[in-house]
Amino acid sequence: NSGNGGNSGNGGNSGNGGNSGNNSAHYCNNLYDLTVIVEESSFVNAVLWEKETKNFLTSVVINTRVHKDKVHMSLVLFDENARTIVPFSSDVSANKTLLLKEIESINKPNGKKDTLYARALVHAYDTVIFAKGSRNNMPKVVILYYYGYDYGSNDSLFGSILKDFKNKNIKLIIVGIALGDTKNAYKMAGCEHNAPHCPRLVLKPWDFIKPAANFAVAAICDIEVARKYYKNLI
Repeated sequence: NSGNGGNSGNGGNSGNGGNSGNNSAHYCNNLYDLTVIVEESSFVNAVLWEKETKNFLTSVVINTRVHKDKVHMSLVLFDENARTIVPFSSDVSANKTLLLKEIESINKPNGKKDTLYARALVHAYDTVIFAKGSRNNMPKVVILYYYGYDYGSNDSLFGSILKDFKNKNIKLIIVGIALGDTKNAYKMAGCEHNAPHCPRLVLKPWDFIKPAANFAVAAICDIEVARKYYKNLI
């Protein structure tokens, strides 16, 4: 149900070490591997890319403890397909200054119109989250950020990857900006559609990017802390 949709205290371990009780402390002590997956489709023009997408990514980096001994961050962009910009094997993933420079250097891509986030989740699962450079003893967190219309995805693929995330206790936080259809957003966040409280889901219109980023980061640590933080942003 919606009250348990973001049962974050039990999520995020890769299955390679640590129990769920310790993971809560790991999240709040900034000890986890974070993968941020962001839409780069043609739906987003150059102005929105600079104003909204880059601001979101910058806010996530600034508000997390990116450090070699704390949070490591990988970055994936997607439209119809997905591509890894920063893998965990790169020194950039554990260096806040280098991450901010990398984000600033990403020009508006010539993306396609389709936004197949199921494929992006599969790409991250298969080639990023547990790949070279990831840490076996750290919980895994994924923030998926996408816009506008939901062009759909293969239902079997969608259900399969969500099951994989659940089985590996990967904490999935969804940030939807100006979504035309929210059904899958709620499903990915682990809630019934239109549930009044869905701790791992952030739905915002344009121009509310920084609050969305801040809440997504707050949700990594604790459901109630995030919920109170979110109320203060409204």
